[in-house]
Amino acid sequence: QAATAAVLRSGYLSHQGGPEDGLLALDLSSDRVRLARYLLDGVAQGQPLGALLGYQLEQAMHDAALDAYIQPLRDKFPVAAGKLTPTDPGAEIAGASNVTDGLALDQARQAGALATGTDWGTGLPGPGADQDKLAGLFAALDDMVDAVSDLGVAETVYQTMRGNPDRAAGTLNGISQAQQMPEPQIADTPRGGTDQTHRVAALLAGPPARPAAWASVPATPRALA
Repeated sequence: QAATAAVLRSGYLSHQGGPEDGLLALDLSSDRVRLARYLLDGVAQGQPLGALLGYQLEQAMHDAALDAYIQPLRDKFPVAAGKLTPTDPGAEIAGASNVTDGLALDQARQAGALATGTDWGTGLPGPGADQDKLAGLFAALDDMVDAVSDLGVAETVYQTMRGNPDRAAGTLNGISQAQQMPEPQIADTPRGGTDQTHRVAALLAGPPARPAAWASVPATPRALA
């Protein structure tokens, strides 16, 4: 972990002041790592990353009393269920309407869509208070995506430093395609110290008195115990 931190810091410093300023500015604080691992656990159980991000976004929208815009976002950024193309014989494009594809939404924002102060389209708010609130939630969504990316990059460097290129490649492949990646090991805290086992003994002074009601019980090992 220390070697990984040194390599990442060196990479960050080497890009400061240049056209790629801010590259490798990773944030591995505990709350972001917990969030990233929660999302990755969901992917490992078969959930699309876009759907997991969508669940988080829609819960935040509900808490902010912005439920009226959930369905328009689902219509604009549906989770593709089949990934089939119309050219396939008998193919049918199936989209899930029960959650927004948070990953597709975030990628669209990165490409310039849903900019504050512009018309977002049918059912979505125009410039105003609701749009500003949604923009704040979209920024939080982007932070979730960034947390997963930061953990993936750090894990890749960590496995490379450990001499495990296969696991590093698997991590990069999973992150780049928003698919399952190996369980990140860089976030595991090594525990030091020495194991110690405590045992308790009860000391009895002399043989215990035999109750009168047990007089007829045969002196088996269990009875003696």
